[in-house]
Amino acid sequence: MVHGSLLIRSRFGEAEAPDFTHLRSKRNGKEVPILSGTSIAGALRSRALRIANTLGKDGKRIADSLFGYRREKDEPQEKKLTASKLWTEEAVIENGLDLVHTRVKIDRFTGGSYPGALFSELAVFGKLASDTTVRICVKVEDPSDAEVGLLLLLLKDLWTGDLPLGGESSVGRGRVKGKRATLEYGGEVWNFIEEDGLLRVEGDRAKLESFVSAFTEGEI
Repeated sequence: MVHGSLLIRSRFGEAEAPDFTHLRSKRNGKEVPILSGTSIAGALRSRALRIANTLGKDGKRIADSLFGYRREKDEPQEKKLTASKLWTEEAVIENGLDLVHTRVKIDRFTGGSYPGALFSELAVFGKLASDTTVRICVKVEDPSDAEVGLLLLLLKDLWTGDLPLGGESSVGRGRVKGKRATLEYGGEVWNFIEEDGLLRVEGDRAKLESFVSAFTEGEI
């Protein structure tokens, strides 16, 4: 469920159009707002790195092993890049509301506005009826229990709106809240369902805890 607004900038400068427009994809001859797979994976990688570092682990190594090796500026060029074990799919934002939001650029030094620096953005807003939804699909090739535990921690942050997606999180964009999720692993299935503000879990809860413990207490 979209809580607030989402904005992944895709184009600007068109005549009589907002300066920035949310990313869209053509489906059945119609352009619809989407969350790109790269945006989802990028947000998950960044948060996985932070979670691992917070627990005193080698966050860079863990992120590279799950999301693929990404060379830093100070690393040797000879080191080969690797593919990601984690796959994400492009997700359509259903029943969103397109609204143009006009903003002014702020001078970080003075705290005031830049003269004439006015710009407009067409973002996708969630409706008050809470029926603006986006279905995120994440797959991991041959995961370990520890990697599943890390993914559960990432799911928690997404579910509670703590992990923003897309751009402009500094002004409150990109928040989503969980309504329903399904985890399939090792021939078992777990369902997470939000009911009246409470979380109901269908499946072996103790095993879910063991996955998280495998990550927090073990090696990945």
